[in-house]
Amino acid sequence: LLSGELEVPAHTYQQWTFRITVTSPDVARNLTIKDVVPGEFDIDSIVPSTGTYSVVQTGAAHHITWNVELGADESAYMDVTVHTKLNPAGRQEFTTCDRYYPLNEGAEIEGYDVKSGNITVYATCQDNDCHVCIRSVKLSGPGYLKMNTPADYHSRIFVKNTGNEKDLTITQYIGKYFTVQGYSASKGSVSLTNLPNDQTLVTWTLHLAPGEIAHLDLYEHTDGINVPGRGRYVLLFGKPCVAGCGCAGCPEYVYVYKCGCHSSNENVAAVTEVNEVYGIESDTDTEACGR
Repeated sequence: LLSGELEVPAHTYQQWTFRITVTSPDVARNLTIKDVVPGEFDIDSIVPSTGTYSVVQTGAAHHITWNVELGADESAYMDVTVHTKLNPAGRQEFTTCDRYYPLNEGAEIEGYDVKSGNITVYATCQDNDCHVCIRSVKLSGPGYLKMNTPADYHSRIFVKNTGNEKDLTITQYIGKYFTVQGYSASKGSVSLTNLPNDQTLVTWTLHLAPGEIAHLDLYEHTDGINVPGRGRYVLLFGKPCVAGCGCAGCPEYVYVYKCGCHSSNENVAAVTEVNEVYGIESDTDTEACGR
């Protein structure tokens, strides 16, 4: 890297210049060197010390081919200047903070199985990147559950962007005694990952405009829970977390008991609380969010 920073704020215009250097030890060679500049960048200029080059765009990426003739123990270099561009939605790359971005894939000498490392930069979060209002709530399902009794649950993650427009990655853990049987997101994409500890990791990625609200409904099920002793609290879901910004709210537990009977109106209380905090008139209304 000749110029430009390795750590930069997201959503800002940035420029870098990197140099590819090649040496032909012992004998003269005609060499072809290839590299790829990913789609987050445009190329400002390419300046080789010798030889010729071409650039072919495939999708959003730029494929560089440099042909150079070198004498024995001779070296040559090529300087490549790139900058962050606007993506197809008109937003300034990088649109996601707390992430590494490669400036290039790594220069490779064709036919010699020789490849350099790449250069990566890290996009940091700015103040407005973490201006997010987020909360999870259990909408239905028993808070007290008799041992070995099947039950269904419905939970919801609310999120509101209270800062600049941004891409978000939201994660939440589902307890090991529960399976996610379905989900429905008002926008974005969702993936489920089964973990070695039998928990499920829910990953929700989406883009929000300033002031925009979104929600993700999760439908959990248990075939019945067997715990030692007279009773125990088990995790239904953990705190929702925004990548690069931390977690918020409280985890939700279910109390599993062996005998006796229990009743609770905690579902009503939870829904009422989240409605008051977000300014939502019903549990299906996501048009408003408070503090």
